[in-house]
Amino acid sequence: MTVRDFISLLQIGKLTTAGRQGLCLVRSMSSEQAIVRTSLSLTIGETVQLGLRNGHDLRAIVSEVDGERVVLQLAHPVSLPLLTHPHRRGLNGPESVRLATDCPVLIAMDGQTWRTRMLDISLFGMKIADDRGLCQGREICVHVDGLARRDAQIRWCADGQAGLRLAFGLGYELLDAWLRR
Repeated sequence: MTVRDFISLLQIGKLTTAGRQGLCLVRSMSSEQAIVRTSLSLTIGETVQLGLRNGHDLRAIVSEVDGERVVLQLAHPVSLPLLTHPHRRGLNGPESVRLATDCPVLIAMDGQTWRTRMLDISLFGMKIADDRGLCQGREICVHVDGLARRDAQIRWCADGQAGLRLAFGLGYELLDAWLRR
């Protein structure tokens, strides 16, 4: 495979292994390989799932590890248009990979404060358990230990859950460091 067979993506992705998940920076891809940067500790031969921000998940095997630089051999070749296709979910604005979590958060709205659970997190938002009947469009403040207070807007509410859009994104380094803790 030659260098010209790779495309530069420079997009944030998600790596999932048996019982662990973490962020990665997808630097370049070909139809058969991906070169990523990640702080997630991986070993050669380990099977991973590479989640792209357009919603596609690719099964891969770790073929090379050099510090945080990791080369993944894709289980099945993919077409390059699939890799560069825009967001599959049809959302407006930036999209980001979501990482499952279950941790306490503190919500403040209209002079009231209460605890609930964060169910997932991304660079731009989070999903929380909603036992208060929150309303779409409302502004709230959310505090996650280690991430400080963040202003957010309730984007959707359904089935005892609510999706929050952060007023200011978290940034790769901050979220990656928080996930490692």
